[in-house]
Amino acid sequence: MRHYILLICCVVLVATTGSAQDSTQPLTSPTHARQTATATAAAVGPATVLIRAALPGGGLSTGSGFIVDPSGTIVTNFHVVEGADRVEVRLATGDVHEVTAVRAADRLRDLAVLQAPGFRFPTVHLGDSDVVRPGDHVVVIGNALGILENSVTTGVISGLRDLEGYKLFQMDAAISKGNSGGPVVNEQGEVIGVTVAKIAEGESLNFAIPINYARGLLQMEAKTGLESLRGAPESLFSKSNQGLPRRWKSLNSGTTKIIRVEGDFLYTETVFPEQYSAAGGMAVGELRKQGDKWIGKARARVPCTTGDGVWTTIKRKTCSFESTGEITLLTPTRIEGTLFAAPDDAELKCRTCTYSKADIRRPFVWIPE
Repeated sequence: MRHYILLICCVVLVATTGSAQDSTQPLTSPTHARQTATATAAAVGPATVLIRAALPGGGLSTGSGFIVDPSGTIVTNFHVVEGADRVEVRLATGDVHEVTAVRAADRLRDLAVLQAPGFRFPTVHLGDSDVVRPGDHVVVIGNALGILENSVTTGVISGLRDLEGYKLFQMDAAISKGNSGGPVVNEQGEVIGVTVAKIAEGESLNFAIPINYARGLLQMEAKTGLESLRGAPESLFSKSNQGLPRRWKSLNSGTTKIIRVEGDFLYTETVFPEQYSAAGGMAVGELRKQGDKWIGKARARVPCTTGDGVWTTIKRKTCSFESTGEITLLTPTRIEGTLFAAPDDAELKCRTCTYSKADIRRPFVWIPE
């Protein structure tokens, strides 16, 4: 999927030189009543900034960002400021501030937290991106083309996507060059994502990074200067994985499996349809190398309903299960193993979260997708 992603920042040739970023705590708010797009823009717009980064060789990168603390902590995309010699931000008031320090840079998820010294900056409220579901309405604010400051578009979250070790929101709200790093806001006026990219070949296929990925970065100490914006951008895991493909197809269930190998540990995740995942469904595994096998636990969460809607009220819930499993063959072309789980013909009793039949030893085979 990474091949199709076009980073949304403007790069034009000019000259300048450099400095960097800083840190602070985000403000969060209690749940608000739903806001109109106009009210959201009025509330979040003043805290949305235009970012310009001077690059080595005379280039200029332009994007968006938003302020999460009155002292000037700003969240944006890493690619907007990557390698910069100097970074400045312009507020909606027209005031310009130089970034003097970097609190954190997450190259894998394309996030950067900058510091522009100030006092009583307007701020956004951060929401909880873990509760976002397809169909949720959003407002996107940014600096389209790096010129049209505080441009506002609306849309809905159309999907939750996996991308090389982290998740993205897919949305149909229109974004343009210069929107990178801008806030994606829910109906309560809370920022739940950071605009990051769009698929070049597709219309209305735009993406945002869940804001919860940025929360941990906001707790880090600021480092004076822009050195944190330089260096190797690639994830170490994307190059290793011990030579194994990331995506596999189960010959038993037909589902897609994603695996990640880190030293003596192997992690698995099953890719489910959007509706199933949105209802809380998931299946993951954590195994550790023991001799010539990988042995560990598999955990699953299964959505279900109780009640018939006539005599009893229909209630939706999820049931959690844990079982043991092992991988006995791990090669670049084939994975084999067993999992102790309920048989396919077992019925899930949603009220008690139990199956009608006991777990059995179930062999599985995966091949590269």
